[in-house]
Amino acid sequence: MDEETKLKFNEFLDDEDFNSNKLDKNSDDDSNGYSLNYQNFSTNTNYNDYFPENNQNFMENDLKEYSSAIPLRRLVLSFILSFGLYGYYWFYKNLSYLEEYHKISINVKFRTLVYIFVPLGNFIVFYDLINTMKYYIEKKGIKSYSPILNLLGFIMFGYSPLGIWFYVNIQESFNEYWRLEQNCLPIKREFSSAEIALVFFSWLGIVVSIIFITYFLIHYKVVFSK
Repeated sequence: MDEETKLKFNEFLDDEDFNSNKLDKNSDDDSNGYSLNYQNFSTNTNYNDYFPENNQNFMENDLKEYSSAIPLRRLVLSFILSFGLYGYYWFYKNLSYLEEYHKISINVKFRTLVYIFVPLGNFIVFYDLINTMKYYIEKKGIKSYSPILNLLGFIMFGYSPLGIWFYVNIQESFNEYWRLEQNCLPIKREFSSAEIALVFFSWLGIVVSIIFITYFLIHYKVVFSK
């Protein structure tokens, strides 16, 4: 719980409606001669006045099954098995988590398409994602990464095996942030259905490509020999 939430919680405890209605000295139900007047408390107290920014996130966390954190071992293995295509899925998922949790008005699908298909535009949306997350990460007091340095590293090595390091470096800070924000939720260790499908179609594409290349090479050789 951050300092702002603690102050609001203390204000909640000091509220006049709470203090005036919480004890009913005329009740015999409590062993000490006191009991909570739940009806007055629940009708007179507006919880949103005390937690306007956090209560919605708390309720949404209760509805979620897993934390938004992505285990690093799952991230690295997904990159290797999908021949780097996992980077596009990684961008989509983290942008979705950011938009859903903080209610930011961004078009996740459009930005993902830009990330996949638009040269130079992919660097812009990538930088915006990690820079926005850095803002929320540092608000929690977490020592974070440099968006500029990671962007430069992504530009130079993002589509090579070395590029995985930059994703890991960024995701490590993401995970620390979600650990504090969603500490009541477990981290999903196993692969998701989408990740399994991505790996499957990546290998399928490789196998089909090899078959077509082999067929055309054989066909070309036969035609050339005639």
